[in-house]
Order: sequence, then C-alpha cells, then structure tokens
Amino acid sequence: MIRCVPRLHLAKSATEAVSSLLADINTRSPSVFGKVDIGALSVIEDHFISGNSEAVKTIWSLPMTSRCSLMLPLDSPKKPVSSHTGTSSEEEIKARWQNMDPVDMESAEREHFLKTGQVLRTRKIQAKPSVPPPGARLRQVLAMDILDNLDTLSVEDLGTFLSLMGSISNPHALFHRDLKLDAQFRICRRLLSLRDEDFATILVPACVALTTFAPHLETPSRVWRRKVIPVVRRSLKDDDIATSIDSLNPCLVPIQYRDWNIQSRRALVVSTILSSGRVRPSIRLISNLQAFLGEPRELTKEALQLIEEASRLSGTVIV
Repeated sequence: MIRCVPRLHLAKSATEAVSSLLADINTRSPSVFGKVDIGALSVIEDHFISGNSEAVKTIWSLPMTSRCSLMLPLDSPKKPVSSHTGTSSEEEIKARWQNMDPVDMESAEREHFLKTGQVLRTRKIQAKPSVPPPGARLRQVLAMDILDNLDTLSVEDLGTFLSLMGSISNPHALFHRDLKLDAQFRICRRLLSLRDEDFATILVPACVALTTFAPHLETPSRVWRRKVIPVVRRSLKDDDIATSIDSLNPCLVPIQYRDWNIQSRRALVVSTILSSGRVRPSIRLISNLQAFLGEPRELTKEALQLIEEASRLSGTVIV
C-alpha cells in the first residue's frame, strides 16, 4: 500500500533536516573548522542551490568557522591503477572506438574514395558528463560572498579564511582563472591595510596562504616586505607582538599544522619567508630570522625539514 504524503510536508521535513545538519556543523565547529560528511554536504548544497529560503538564511548566518567547514574540499577518491603495463594491440585500440559509416561524404572523403576505392570511417566519441564533486558549487558561492565582503571582515574571520586557503592543496578550489588573481590581489590589499598589531595575530595563516598565490603578481611581494618582515622584526623587541604571534586560535592554523608546537609554527613562518622568493635574504634578515626562530632543539622533524629545504632554496643557513 502506497501512502501519499503532501508536498508541503515533504518540503517542511527537508527544511528541518537541513537546519538540523547546519546546526550540528555549527555546534561541532564553534572555534575550528573541519571536514563535513559527504552525505550531509550534498543535502545542504542541493537545498542551498535550489533556493531553499530557510537553508540560504541559515547558511548566511553561520560563523566563519562553520562556513569554512562547508568550503573545505572533500578527499577525492583515487582512480584505480591498471595492472596492464604493456602496449595495447591494434585490435584493443580499435575496440575502444565506436565506428560508424559516414552519412554524407565531403569533398575530401569523396576524392579519397575515388582515388583509393576505400571509404573513410568516422569515429564516434561519446562525451561523458562532467559532474562537479559534492560541495563544489556551494564552496564557490560562499567564497565569492567572502570576497565581496572582504573589506568588512574582522581580522579573526580574515585569518580563518586564510587558514582555509592554506589548508587546500588545489589552487582552483575556491576561485578560478582571472577571478583567482583578482581575489589574491584584493586579499593582499586588505592585508596591507592592517596594523602591525592586527597582522601579528594572523601572521601564520597569512604566510601559508601567500605561498599559494600566483608567482607573477607584484602585490604579494609588498605584503612580504611591508608587513611580514616588519612584524617579525618588531616581535624581537615588542613582547605584545610576540605574544600575538604565538597565541593563535586553532581556527587560525591550517589543518596540516595544528598539532605543531609554538616553535615549529615560528619555523613555518621562517621557511615561508625564505622559500617565497620575494624577499632578498640579506645578512640582517638572516640574523633576525635566527633570533625569531630561537632554540631549534624544540622543532619537530617536519618543521626542521622545512627549514632545511628553505635554506637550500635561498642559499642561506638558519640552523
């Protein structure tokens, strides 16, 4: 027996389900963002893209950490590796194509037939639909909204978004092509407008995010020279600046560096400065970076490897 359910009741149930999922995300990530279940993300994205008013209203009211949880890309499944390592035979290659006889012969085909007596075969290629991964559309809409309101974001929200950018390996996950360059330019312009005291609170995520920016842009170089280096030098004499650098909220640290200690996070800043290629490693700068880094014995193995690699790239010696 089939039970008929009113459409309004179905819509109400779906809205309540989405609201429950969003509330759960907001509860689990009040101060730090993380990955969302693929099923929940698909449901939220479908209702948001389709224009569900309650879902749209709830998403726009979420804090930055929860929105970053929705924008964090999921791990893509790995493609199976073929066990066949040899070259394909001619029969196997032909079997991959669907051959069909030409319906109307063009002039070149007609001339080929008159000369050789053979009919050219036309290959039919069945195009596969390109389906975006779950969360891709929602991620781009949320990233575009953050870019539009970049000038009004608080320093902590800006640092959280930079931490998200530093946590993503795919440079096109949030912005594409020219929009990506425009977003990087606007982010650098916002960073240049910050006071040193405010910039010190987001120094770690800013350095990690800046390393992912396009190498041919000039604006990131200004951020390195006018903000990063002065803040590092001021931290050697100003205890408040040094405390702001070291006392980071978990949401301001990219995911892959959250379990690093304070000394290793400082090493992360030093390695990004040296490996960025945007700052000339003068004797004074190397001396300041060594003083900023402090005792290297407290560095983790990963942080020490970053320092060594950055030293080789810049031709300097830090530790």
